[in-house]
Amino acid sequence: KVKLLMKEYQELTSMKSAYPRSNKQLADLTSRVEMLRRRKIIHEQIKQSEYTIDESFSGDDKYIKFYPKKSRNRFVVGDLIKVITDILPSILTKSPTVKVNAGYNIDMYLATNAEVIKNTEIHAKITIVTRGTDIVDLAKDFFAKISRNVEMFTSFGSGWVISKINYIQLSVYKFKPATGSSYQPLPDKIIATRSCINVKNTDEKCALWALLSALFPVAKNPDRVSNYRKHESIIDMTGIDYP
Repeated sequence: KVKLLMKEYQELTSMKSAYPRSNKQLADLTSRVEMLRRRKIIHEQIKQSEYTIDESFSGDDKYIKFYPKKSRNRFVVGDLIKVITDILPSILTKSPTVKVNAGYNIDMYLATNAEVIKNTEIHAKITIVTRGTDIVDLAKDFFAKISRNVEMFTSFGSGWVISKINYIQLSVYKFKPATGSSYQPLPDKIIATRSCINVKNTDEKCALWALLSALFPVAKNPDRVSNYRKHESIIDMTGIDYP
């Protein structure tokens, strides 16, 4: 897999420099080469590390599984910190902000019957990470939270004991910030309650239209901006920067 990746990287790099192309073709090719370059860097880091990698993708989301090399046979819980601090900085060179989750896939057995085996995954909550995030502190925080989750899982008389950490998974999701500058549809469950007026504006004055819809309710088509324009000057919005 790594050899094929390197071959494609070399071929695309040669194509980019050898042949004139349209702006779109060149942009697509440049993007592909850059993506392969970053993956090449990551694979080179992993080649020198104590684990192997398995990557999968779903749209813009990436799932990276880290397995211990045969020379080590198994992970220990503290390896999570090393995995995150090794890999996440390279990922952030492409995307300045991502959502990240990390966890263990583990085998457990019952203390009262070692033949009863259970496989499960234990994760920390998804966290927004930027280039300004202290990655070491983030890794330690993930480790602490996952350790607490493991402790809760194995405590309180459950009888489960950790047998082996099969792999560490790092999930990286595309960050899609919520925007407040224009109309956003409500979830169907909220619409069904008829408890909210959601004005369908196309400008950045969401706050103004929300206030006017509350102050001047209308019975018909309350989501239309045209019902409130005549009241627009009633509220003094001097000094307010929209959205």
